[in-house]
Amino acid sequence: MKNQSEKRICQNCKKDFPIEPDDFGFYEKVKVPLPTFCPDYRLQRRLAWRNERGLHNRECGLCGKKIISIYNKDFNNIVYCDKCWWSDKWDASDYAEDIDFSKPFLTQLFEFFKKVPAPNLFAFGTTMINSPYCNMANDMKNCHLLHDGTFDENVSYGSGAFYCKDSQDITMVRKGELCYEIVTCINCYQTTFSQNCEDCVDVHFSFGLRGCNNCFGCVNLHGKKYHIFNEPYTKEEYEQKLKSFGLDSYKNITLQKDKAHEFWKKFPKRYYFGVQNLNVTGDYLERSKNAKSCFGATNLEDAKFCSFISNGPVKTTYDLTHYGDNVELVYECLQCGDGLSNCKFGWGNWTNTSIDDSILNEIIACEHNGVCKENCMTAFRILPEDLTFYRRMNLPLPRLCPNCRHYQRLKQRNPLKLWHRQCMCDKKHSHHQENCDIEFETTYSLDRPEVVYCEKCYQQEVY
Repeated sequence: MKNQSEKRICQNCKKDFPIEPDDFGFYEKVKVPLPTFCPDYRLQRRLAWRNERGLHNRECGLCGKKIISIYNKDFNNIVYCDKCWWSDKWDASDYAEDIDFSKPFLTQLFEFFKKVPAPNLFAFGTTMINSPYCNMANDMKNCHLLHDGTFDENVSYGSGAFYCKDSQDITMVRKGELCYEIVTCINCYQTTFSQNCEDCVDVHFSFGLRGCNNCFGCVNLHGKKYHIFNEPYTKEEYEQKLKSFGLDSYKNITLQKDKAHEFWKKFPKRYYFGVQNLNVTGDYLERSKNAKSCFGATNLEDAKFCSFISNGPVKTTYDLTHYGDNVELVYECLQCGDGLSNCKFGWGNWTNTSIDDSILNEIIACEHNGVCKENCMTAFRILPEDLTFYRRMNLPLPRLCPNCRHYQRLKQRNPLKLWHRQCMCDKKHSHHQENCDIEFETTYSLDRPEVVYCEKCYQQEVY
């Protein structure tokens, strides 16, 4: 085994990549040649088979009914609907073939895959209840466009959700309920616009909280309640302050989100963070071509069960640009029935009664249309379940299509790359007096604005 790393030139991108000493030992142990592609491209090749979010219209190859599939019909393979694929109407052994040793094996294997019927989605149908638009999933009930998850109920527009309930627009969340726009959170209830929180209740626009409740715009707090931007308040002051923010307005929510993100940057971050792989090639690799999601619905009738429309000349009928800014919203408390000014139960118990149900019939233009051409769905719909959720959670309607919202959440997570850096701590700690000299590999690039600490400095600063 070599004692030094060796640099190679990637055949694809023509850039240097290292082969470390331990790598040489592994390749020798498994008796494979040294790689000729860089790690990014190798990852892209490994994940090329996985289509998590790209859905298409086609017909079942056995019963002929219209289905949603991860396979585009142009692929010319055989696809069965869930019921047919799991049934006894066909036998996979009937497609058996002998290997032709005069032809490349992988070429034969690829052609073999196209001949043998495949399930329309990677979802275990016997455990999927009223969740026909979910992929890479099992044990779901009343879920919509939720991918890579399990044991979820009444959850829509997300990925990597496990044991979640009554939530929307979440990414990498475990045990979340009444949550909205959160990323990498665990065991949280009524949490919105937050990241890396655990065991929290009624937390909003916050980062890195543990065991907190009733916090807004906070960072790295443990076991706290009634805090706003890390400042303590009484219960009455806290509730009054939240009312003054006017969070029923899309404009004010955007303002508070930007303010919170600027506040987040002031606090030290651990050197290694946020690289859990979603196994979606286009989501993390810049050179990948992101697959268009959705199923080619081009009119209102085709999309009546779908929350967004794409891949066709769609004429939008509604623009949310001014929604929430110039419209006075009306709220009633779910518990006492009083209006906002008289309610004694506090923020989170009100329902919006001013959003008219006619919005369910509109085709809404995505705010990113023409700006984010590669990922934008152009238009989307508000489903009845969505409207019920927005009313319950006191939220304005989203202005972005589900796919754009997904990629906005992914931007909060660090890439699958490492940069060599030195700890930025200049405070007096047990292992250093002035500037810390510990060096490490980190997922924070050199041009990032965050303050990045080594593990020892981070623990002494936060805990």
